[in-house]
Order: sequence, then C-alpha cells, then structure tokens
Amino acid sequence: NMMDFLKFTCQKYDPFQKREIVVSYGTGTTEIGRAAALREGRELVDDRPPGWQPKDGQCFYDTRIQDLAWRKQPNAEALEFFFVFLAVCHDVIPEDGDNGELVYQAASPDEGCLVKAAKFFGVTFLERTKSSVTIDVCGERRKWEILNVIAFDSARKRMTVICMDPKGRLLLLCKGADTVIYERLKDDPRTAEVREDTLARLTEFAAEGLRTLVLGKLELDPGYYAKWKERYDAADCLVQNRAEKLAQVADEIEKDLELVGTTAIEDKLQDGVPRTIELLSTAGIKIWVLTGDKQETAINIGFACALLHNDMGLFMFDECAKNLIYTQLSMYLQRAKEVTDSKRDDKQDLGLVIQGDMLEVILPDEGEKDKEKKEAQLFLALATRCRAVVCCRVSPLQKAMVVKLVRDNIDTVTLAIGDGANDVSMIQAAHVGIGISGLEGLQAARASDYSIAQFRFLQRLLLVHGRYSYRRVSKVILYCFYKNVALFLTQLWFAGFNQVTGQSLYDQWALSGYNVGFTAVPILALAIFDKDVEPEMVLSKELFPELYHDGMKNLIFNTMSFWMYMANAIAHSLTCFFICLFTTDM
Repeated sequence: NMMDFLKFTCQKYDPFQKREIVVSYGTGTTEIGRAAALREGRELVDDRPPGWQPKDGQCFYDTRIQDLAWRKQPNAEALEFFFVFLAVCHDVIPEDGDNGELVYQAASPDEGCLVKAAKFFGVTFLERTKSSVTIDVCGERRKWEILNVIAFDSARKRMTVICMDPKGRLLLLCKGADTVIYERLKDDPRTAEVREDTLARLTEFAAEGLRTLVLGKLELDPGYYAKWKERYDAADCLVQNRAEKLAQVADEIEKDLELVGTTAIEDKLQDGVPRTIELLSTAGIKIWVLTGDKQETAINIGFACALLHNDMGLFMFDECAKNLIYTQLSMYLQRAKEVTDSKRDDKQDLGLVIQGDMLEVILPDEGEKDKEKKEAQLFLALATRCRAVVCCRVSPLQKAMVVKLVRDNIDTVTLAIGDGANDVSMIQAAHVGIGISGLEGLQAARASDYSIAQFRFLQRLLLVHGRYSYRRVSKVILYCFYKNVALFLTQLWFAGFNQVTGQSLYDQWALSGYNVGFTAVPILALAIFDKDVEPEMVLSKELFPELYHDGMKNLIFNTMSFWMYMANAIAHSLTCFFICLFTTDM
C-alpha cells in the first residue's frame, strides 16, 4: 500500500485563552473520508486549490507550513522540534541513490513516510552511525547523540529513543499508539485541555481512515538515567526472559511524558479492494478484518471497502465493561438469532465490531481449551451469524488466536491474507495462508502458502483458479478410483470361471500400460484444460459468483459422488466382462 503524510497536530500558545492550544495542520481528505461523508450526508470541503498536484511526492498541503513557511509561525520553535522529532526518532537507514539523492530504507513504510515528511518540511535525516544521527535543519547540520533505542514491537506498541541534543539536553523521545502513549503522559491539570483536544483531533483523523501516532518527550535527569541504564544493560545481557525483562525496565523510564503532537498518515487502499471484497462476499465467503487500527479507522475502512453498509445492524462493545462481556455476548446472540432465524426474505445483514481488550477476555488463555471458555463459544456463535466481523486494536498474537479459534471449532476452511510482519502468525495459523508482497516487506509472502502482488488478485486466485482446481482434482481422484476398480473387478468376475486359480485375465504389459498409457491421456487432458464456464462468469457480481459454492458445499467431491463412481465402475466391469465372455463363446 502507498503511505502519504497528510496531517499533524502541534501546540501553540494562545494569548487570548492564556494557555497552550492544539492546532491541526494539513488539508484535504482521503478516499475513506469521502466515503464516510457521503454515507453521513455531510458536505466535504477541500481547501486545496483546483488542479493542485503533490509536490516532491508529498500529498501534504498547508500554506502555513510548506516551503518553510512554518518558520514564520508564532509556534515556530514547537514546529521545528516536531519535525526534528520525526527525523531523529526512527530506525531508518539512509543510502545514496543512483542520482545522488538520499534513499531511505525502512523496515516499516510508516517510518519511511515520517522521515520523508520531515525532509519535505526542511529537516533532512542525513546520516546514522551506531551512536549518533546527523540531520540538516534548514541548511544547518546538527548531530544528535543516540544513547539507547528501544525498538517498536507489537506488545509495546511504541518506540523510544534516548538521545542528547546539540545543546546537551538529555531527552527521551517516544512515539506510538494513542492508547499506549496517553497512559504515559504526565497527569498535569494545566495540560488537561490540550490532551482532550488532541484526542478529539485523533478521532477526526480516525474517521477519515488515517493511521495515527502520538509523540511524547521527557527531559531526563542524568543521574536517574545512569542508574536506569545499568538496569537496562543488565537486562540486555540476560539469557532467559530477556525480552520480558527489557520491556519491564523500559516501562520504568517511559512515564510522565510531555505531549509533543500527533501524526496522521493515509494508508491508501489498493485498487480493486472494494470490488474484490464485495465479489467474495457474494460468492458466499465470510470475511473478517483483523487490524491494529483504531476502531473508528477500522469501521470507516470497512464501509469504504464495501464490507459494511448503512443498512447493516452493527454489534459493538464500546460501553461494555470487561466483567459484563458474557452478558453482552448473550444479549447480542439472542438478537442475532431473532434476525437470522426469521422467515423473512429481506433479512437484515449483521456486523460485529470488537476491540482487542475485549478479545483478551473472550479468547482462551494458554493451555485452556476453547470449549472450556464460555465467552469464546458465545463469540463464535455470534460471529458466524454475522455477514462481516471487524476486530480492531488487536495484536499479532490475537490475530493468530482468532484464526485458530475459528479453525478448531468450526467445520470450515480458513484463509488468512496479510502484507506485513505482524500478519505472519495469523497466516501460519490458517489452513491456507496468502502473503501480499509490497512496501511492508516480504515476511508475510515468505511465510505463506501463496504469494500475490495485490489484494485484488485474490478474486481470480479463489474464484477462478481455486474453483477450477477443485473441480479438476475432484474428477481426477474419482476417476482414478473408478478406472482401477473397473479394471480389477473384471479379474474378480473372471475368478469365478477359472476356479479361483489366480490366472490373470490380462497380459503383464497390458496391466502395466493401463494406468500409464491407456487411461492417462483422457484424465490428464481434463485435469489441464477442463473449464465448465469462462472466468468472466464467476468474476462478475452480476453473473454467477455463486458457482464458487460447488467447493464450499462439496457438491462434486463427497460420499455420494464416490459411491456413484463405484456403482459406475461395477456396472461397467460387469458389462465389459460378460460381453467379452459371451462374444468369445459364440
């Protein structure tokens, strides 16, 4: 997917209110934002001039900021620190490109997008060594000493860099998910309104489908840092439980942070995603979305890609306490049964939206069986009655546990598709894993059973190649049983006429050539070339994507089909043997 830096927030002092206020920068909206506005009947205003085009590959537009106009703003110092933060707090590696320009190699496209945005605003990341980072701030080179880097992971949901700025200040820079950073902000009554305003801005960004990060800083006391570093280095040398101990020690210093600002990045949907999801849903495939995004972002993405729609009844757990999850699930399940069990032709579609903290209560603990967890069984019963399920703010481990819960408790085939390293465990937990190779790297593609370049290729992989393969393989297997049973039953009938002496009805060369030559070509031709319908018949929602039900309902390869082939084999063996017997006697 393509990442674009669209908006951010920073603080400035308002002399009228005599306090710091939150200012949002960046204009324009996203494809998801436009879909949400259309759905809600809101008029969307785009402040960008007609015919505006992205500059230097950046879609950000705000006359107050770009072309170094931010240096003339009243909060220029805060804005400069914000951009420097983006250029320092990351794990990106700069390289020289073919044309002499800097090329940033990032493990995550989000990281690369933020560093490129800082460069666009005039703060360029130039060089990284083991102990320092060199940046260019509007033509002035500055060197920041890097003391510690606590990397981002799916459990911590944040990244921290402890560094010393050119002025000699010891700073901790931390960026991560809003839920994680807000727990670590200093509880100062003087900044309470700033924190509330920032949360409101984050909700607005999420409604547009933007991926948000919160930035926080802390000026450290050198004495306290020296003692903390001893504990951190000791934890880093451990052989057992090293990761857990490092996270525990890191948590000690990541507190009482001061809010710096927020970023909002557009993770653009690939071409054809809405059509693909709509087509797969029409074909009878249940689609679940497991994402780490905020709930508002996940819901709006669901609407934008046609997974959710306005007439759908949504089950949500916003106001539900964790200790009441069983009661809430029971109530929702009763409502779902009333809808799905009704005899009306126009049944309402149902959708389920649930957050990761609720899944912590629902999913079975390690060593606990799924069937022993009442909440897990209720959740499954409810989810299977819904047309769409959206799980947001989930960790990679929870993604895998949800897939495993479905795989182990429902008689169905699970398929997981993802494009990043955080999707690997989910892909490996499913019956079939598909990785999308792209900007997120190749971890998902390497861990999968199949690899595709774009999500839209999934419709041809499943509805065309998957359906053809099911039909062809089914017929090959049934035919192989049929032809061998038909052949050797003639030997059985012959045994009744040769006093069961073991005399063979066929020469050895005929038996050897039966499978290799006589009967191989017809079935190989069918296995390679058989097409009952053209691909366009299945790939069009207006035609017959429901033909995919053949495989889902085992209409071709089942017990009935097997015994029909066996009956054919018996009848044909009797026919061939006795016709040959009677004609020989005559």
